[in-house]
Amino acid sequence: RAGSKVASDCVCAMGYEMKDYATSCSACVPGYFKLNPGDWPCEQCSAGAYSPAAAHECTTCPQHSDALQGSGLVTDCICNLGYSGLDGGPCTPCPAGTYKGVNGSISCSLCGIGKYLNVSAAISEKQCIQCPGNSTSHSGSAVTQDCLCDPGFTCVCDTRFSSCVCDLGFVAIPGSLPGFNESASPTMGVGGSCSMCPAGKFKSFHGSSACVNCAAGKYSRAVGGTSADICISCPKNSLAPSGSIGLDDCQCIV
Repeated sequence: RAGSKVASDCVCAMGYEMKDYATSCSACVPGYFKLNPGDWPCEQCSAGAYSPAAAHECTTCPQHSDALQGSGLVTDCICNLGYSGLDGGPCTPCPAGTYKGVNGSISCSLCGIGKYLNVSAAISEKQCIQCPGNSTSHSGSAVTQDCLCDPGFTCVCDTRFSSCVCDLGFVAIPGSLPGFNESASPTMGVGGSCSMCPAGKFKSFHGSSACVNCAAGKYSRAVGGTSADICISCPKNSLAPSGSIGLDDCQCIV
């Protein structure tokens, strides 16, 4: 201090402490700090902060990361659940369709096939949502619209998709679509409940497109058809309109 006359007036500076029986000041070790001059010991940094040697204060870990009490390096700060990045940050939220249930620098995990997740920074696989019945999605899907109908199924109008219009041959769920118009464009919604293709139709690919009629001259009694192979040819010298559902539809050619 200014005006000091004897050695006993000398005290350890910020970031330094007097060890037991020592005759000189020692730097605070990493993970410890000392804010003011004096002969008292350095204090340990609390959890979520770190400090180098001779520190007079602790530095808070980067956002969305944490460190154990007494940490001495920024790389001791590891990303929290739901966030990913290198030790020491920055830590970014797991994007929709993924989750991370442990602390650290590991990558976020994808929600499995047939599921989706529409929020970020998820911390558990349990947050992944199962696609509606008879539909599936690729791994890492982020929205319910990623759930596409399985082969043999086509989407039906649903209250969650007000722009969906039922295809010819399908009936709107009562009250689910105000102003429903059967003559409207047959564009199908996605992500809703799926109903089997009826007899006389099939669908051989994933998606929300309408079921396809069996060709003219063929028929099918099967429901949920997944390829044109289910369509049976009419007997020789007879013909049936496309989408026919039984042998009775085959009429002799005049």
